[in-house]
Amino acid sequence: MRSATAEGIILKNSGLGEADCILWMLTPAFGIMRVLARSGRKSVKRFGGRLLLFNRLKFDYSRRREGRTAAIENAKLIESFPEIFTDAARFGRCALFAEVFLQAWGEGDPAPEAFEFFLEYLRRSEAHRESADRHVLDAFRLLEILGHRPMLDRCASCDGSLEKSDMFSVNEGGSVCLICAKNESDRTAGQGGSKPFKVSSAVRRTIEQFRNTDPKRLHRVRFTPKSRTEAEKLWISNIQALLGRTPKSSDYLDKIRKNLTG
Repeated sequence: MRSATAEGIILKNSGLGEADCILWMLTPAFGIMRVLARSGRKSVKRFGGRLLLFNRLKFDYSRRREGRTAAIENAKLIESFPEIFTDAARFGRCALFAEVFLQAWGEGDPAPEAFEFFLEYLRRSEAHRESADRHVLDAFRLLEILGHRPMLDRCASCDGSLEKSDMFSVNEGGSVCLICAKNESDRTAGQGGSKPFKVSSAVRRTIEQFRNTDPKRLHRVRFTPKSRTEAEKLWISNIQALLGRTPKSSDYLDKIRKNLTG
């Protein structure tokens, strides 16, 4: 039996039988790591409430052989984020990012940048410093970390100018000129596929402007309600293309917004 130590953030906790649970962790060394916590749902002595969502842990684990689920021997709590659970929208945004990492990042693929990004995101959310506007920019940063940065400054199909065009193509992975947008719409007509949709040049400029900005300055970004909705649609369309479905947490956030505005 092989034993080792790792650090990770809990992305998901799922019960197994009456006492055990399975944890899905985002770790810098192994990317997504699935571990078994025996008596994790009942043993106060072994885990003492440390196996909660988003908790950052340092843990010892063992694995009988390669490819098998590792078992946690013990866990030390490094950091927790209780304030996140006091606000439904804040919790929903954190859960959305956790779900995307869980579905899009492979097990065993090192993820130091992803780990640091999500840890800082949780810290800002805990400290009430993650606004709805900042969240939009962080969402596009998440896309970049996943290797799916959309092209917004040139036509993603022909590499031409975007003059007078506000169209975006999920299929092409970026903004498209009017000619390419029409050609794609003609190709997909009647097929039920994704067609190019409008994303204003103002939204594109804002995302591009803050893309390489010092993260400490991102709190200055401001979207109008309309442009934020537009940017969120752009991001979720890219995530849908990446995952092949709409994240459940996105539907949860939509319900919260409707309740707040209703």
